[in-house]
Amino acid sequence: MSVFIDVGHGGSDSGAVHGNHVEKLYNLDTALACKKELEKYGEKVIMSRTGDKYLSLNERCSMANKSGCSLFVSIHHNSGGGDRGEVIYSINEGKGKTLAHNIAKEMKDMGQTTVQEYSRKSEKTGKDYYAVIRGTNMPAVIVEVCFLDNSKDVQIADTLAERQRNGREIAHGILKYLGKNVDEKKSADELIVYGNEVDKIAAEILHWKKQKSLLVNVDTARSYTAKNIIAVGGIAAKAFPNAKKLVGDDRYETVKKVSEFIDTLQK
Repeated sequence: MSVFIDVGHGGSDSGAVHGNHVEKLYNLDTALACKKELEKYGEKVIMSRTGDKYLSLNERCSMANKSGCSLFVSIHHNSGGGDRGEVIYSINEGKGKTLAHNIAKEMKDMGQTTVQEYSRKSEKTGKDYYAVIRGTNMPAVIVEVCFLDNSKDVQIADTLAERQRNGREIAHGILKYLGKNVDEKKSADELIVYGNEVDKIAAEILHWKKQKSLLVNVDTARSYTAKNIIAVGGIAAKAFPNAKKLVGDDRYETVKKVSEFIDTLQK
């Protein structure tokens, strides 16, 4: 089975931009990781772009239709202030809807608590609203990972390590649609683990300083193997007794412990 990965936007078309978050770059980081994971399982992958290049919607559809691929997945990041992931499929449903559902389920492992699955019809033509779904001749979906202009939602994609993780999760959704057995145990160089929303605040402070690490809650962390784990707060420390522990008697003391640890990193 071959998969066409469409990397949204590119070149003069930056897509959504909010502060330092630039969609065309985030799309490419995510898509390259998706490609690598699919190829690890023996799937052939063709991408619409592998660099910062502008392509029209018609060019994307033409490339996909000429590629002989069996599936089309377009990777994007959203804007508009929402707090969710989205997977869009054709109004004709069928295999595209099933593919969308498989990807949506895996997006929960990105830390995306809500994933909306839907199709959209053009009021003018009665056909699919989105050009890349309307213009391709294979099951096609559009994946919107998160909203770049929502400070909470973007936290699952604001580091390269997280975008690569997201690409792997999209690939796992595709692979499960194809009936492949996927190794659910994930790997990371470093995890910053928190146990609840209170400890998450302190963990986020550390994450800003250690951009190559993954920020995850205790439940998600259990599905990973990692070279290094930093447990922030008592719940995480108890769950991972061999981790580097940053724990105070209360939330303020935990933040202080994190701050002191960051000071040691800067020396």
